[in-house]
Amino acid sequence: MKKSSVTFLSTRREIVDFIEKIRAGAEVTITTANDENELSVLQADAPITDDCRYVYINLGAVFEKEHGLFICMGQDDQTCIKESLISVAGDGYEFEYWKKKISQFKRTLLKGAYVVNPHFDRKAYYKNVYYTTGAKAAFDHGIQMKPMAGWNFYLLDELR
Repeated sequence: MKKSSVTFLSTRREIVDFIEKIRAGAEVTITTANDENELSVLQADAPITDDCRYVYINLGAVFEKEHGLFICMGQDDQTCIKESLISVAGDGYEFEYWKKKISQFKRTLLKGAYVVNPHFDRKAYYKNVYYTTGAKAAFDHGIQMKPMAGWNFYLLDELR
């Protein structure tokens, strides 16, 4: 089984826009889940709800967890944006299709940031921290950028 994924900092709106582009370009089934694991299969024009945290997108009309694109939306509120994840695992046509979509999305991202560990007062530059222009704008307006887990945070405003 092959895998392809990218973690990135993004506003919720940018992730929803990415999903809408996929929806407009192919016949897909979109299944969403919130933090309580309540599943919803979206109709063709149904919006993604505010409590949605996880999204599975499958080609065609069948939900298959193994061959679909998985999106985990990170926190996005007035104080913090946490990393999100887009991932696919599998083989065959579906895997190659979603891998290409991930690659196209990844090429639109900015990259490189300092990772700060506040407990040890250290920072290090990592070239493979990915983020959208919306995340950068939010950072410039004082919103803190954090990884999926842990106490570290990112500085997007400093150039190496």
